[in-house]
Amino acid sequence: MEKSYHFIGIGGIGMSSIANILLQKGLKVSGSDIKKSAITNQLEKNGAKIYIGHSENNVNENQIIIYSAAIDKSNPELNIAVKKNLIMIPRAKMLAEIVKDKINIAITGTHGKTTTSSLISKILFDNYYDPTIILGGIPPFLNSNSFFGKGKYAVYEACESYGSLYEYMPNLTLINNLELEHTDYFISLENIIKEFTLYVKRLPSNGFLFFNADDKNLFDITRNIKSTSLVSFGLERESTFSAENILFDKIGTSFNVNYKNQRLGNIISPLFGTHNIYNVLASISLLITLNVSFENIKKSIMSFKNSDRRLQLIYSNDNQKIYSDYAHHPTEINATLKAIKQLHPNEKILTVFQPHLYSRTKEFQTQYSEVLSYSYFVDILPIYAAREQPIKGITSEIIYNKIKDKTNCRLYNSIKDFELFFLSNHKEFDVILFLGAGDIHEIAQQLVSNTKSIL
Repeated sequence: MEKSYHFIGIGGIGMSSIANILLQKGLKVSGSDIKKSAITNQLEKNGAKIYIGHSENNVNENQIIIYSAAIDKSNPELNIAVKKNLIMIPRAKMLAEIVKDKINIAITGTHGKTTTSSLISKILFDNYYDPTIILGGIPPFLNSNSFFGKGKYAVYEACESYGSLYEYMPNLTLINNLELEHTDYFISLENIIKEFTLYVKRLPSNGFLFFNADDKNLFDITRNIKSTSLVSFGLERESTFSAENILFDKIGTSFNVNYKNQRLGNIISPLFGTHNIYNVLASISLLITLNVSFENIKKSIMSFKNSDRRLQLIYSNDNQKIYSDYAHHPTEINATLKAIKQLHPNEKILTVFQPHLYSRTKEFQTQYSEVLSYSYFVDILPIYAAREQPIKGITSEIIYNKIKDKTNCRLYNSIKDFELFFLSNHKEFDVILFLGAGDIHEIAQQLVSNTKSIL
């Protein structure tokens, strides 16, 4: 009997991207998740068998089990698979297996992976390279988080968490930045730097490493790399690719691109914020190296629309704008707040923040209070636990206590309390920004849907 693939946690953005690829290849796929979602519904339409809830009854002897390293070791499906001695493959290894016969383009680093990989994918897609694409978001040009192409390139996000980098051997890798993150796995920044140092040392001698020269941690890592071709991009340090004459306006960003101090031309990007200049410049550096013409790159960037939850405008009228953004790390929040202020410099902004993970909240509580204090008003929701168990003494209140003397701030003990406030008081603000990597996006969309008549 033909083997099928069973995904534990199939509704996750990373797991579902692999499941979609297998479905596109005509393979049998099943999977479980704790609740239904737009992702599980689409997978079901694409032919996957979906189970709601984790149970050992979902697993049989004819399955190959795909699992995320983040899955709790007590998961019943994981345990029964071990008892039955089934083939078990971590997600990162499955991804590497899917793309092993392609020229691998891996996008990694702490921030900007989804935007950068989506940009590179769209430009290759627009220019008939027919790439295989595996993303951590759903960009409108694809309307999916993955695509199995027949071309020679594969573009994917190489997440660094849980030792996943060891599974990848890309021909070209791009690293946007590097700082402390995934604190439930990495002990310290030094631990992350060590893992990335080993990663880049394993790159093939005929490969390419694209890196942000303005990032001190990356700059230090790459100084001793001699076996792989290095291509740098940046705004401050001298770089192979650089940007100058940067202008921000209501429709996006424009800047000139230089290659080895020679001007290539002007880029008009619909993306906001300095962080997105790095994402665009990174993409250009890689694609020029692949001999994609600058004019074709420019054309694709002008029509680019980012994935959901990347400063996504979910509601607009003459009096108010409501956005949703995935930012959950202090650096990402800072970049998003700066971008929203470039868009709305003189307007009252309410930031609604849902902390993601107890471990992350514990590590970054001070940094959260610092970056959030730049908002006119801040609402802090309960921590979204995801896979974690509570940590004693770690709640949203620790952020509130650090921020309450810096800006207007409210703390909510439940989502229901916040929703009641929103219904009565949302009109006080010109701009509302929902921030976080948990279910805050769904909360925001439901609130907008429920209150459209009074917005």
